[in-house]
Amino acid sequence: MANLDAPIGLITAIAVASSSSRQGAAGDEPRSSLRRNLTIAARHAGSCRPRVREIAHRLDSGRSRGSFSSLITLTIMRSVNKIILVGHLAADPEQSTTKTGKTRVTFPVATHRDTTSEGAPKEVTDYHRVVSWGKLGEICATYLTKGQGVYVEGMLLNRAYETNGQRRYVTEIRAEEVNMLTWKKKSGVTTVALESADAA
Repeated sequence: MANLDAPIGLITAIAVASSSSRQGAAGDEPRSSLRRNLTIAARHAGSCRPRVREIAHRLDSGRSRGSFSSLITLTIMRSVNKIILVGHLAADPEQSTTKTGKTRVTFPVATHRDTTSEGAPKEVTDYHRVVSWGKLGEICATYLTKGQGVYVEGMLLNRAYETNGQRRYVTEIRAEEVNMLTWKKKSGVTTVALESADAA
């Protein structure tokens, strides 16, 4: 059996041990056999072997008898929602204020990618809706303009809202960091290239 990635391998090992523990509690399998099964599971746990050995030690000392749910909770992997964009503003930022007085600024960022259509090279532009809040939003509204190069880091969000009795859905990026890469205002997004502020 091939080694598994750490989180999957560890949970697999714990599942085998947990199953054996239930059998042992019913009198079908002694505790020593549970220890052997956990050792076998550790062989397939990849980089998680030290953690599995720790679980085995706890079993031997009687501190984790019959309960593995807390160990699974502690070792399961965390999810990640991180978006990084490097592109250009396709329009000037739009600023608004919520009913609670929070500043909300939205702006579209255009990114470009090369592809092939019917054997010919082609450049495709994708547009991403970016939302910034509070002080960051105020900075974006003040200093960002259409055609500017920007670096945006944030998270991808999907939300729903109702307008005129119809439910609509939108995907947007909540900005956590925005860096200006160009200072000069350009006439068109498709012809602009990233450059420093000192470029001629």
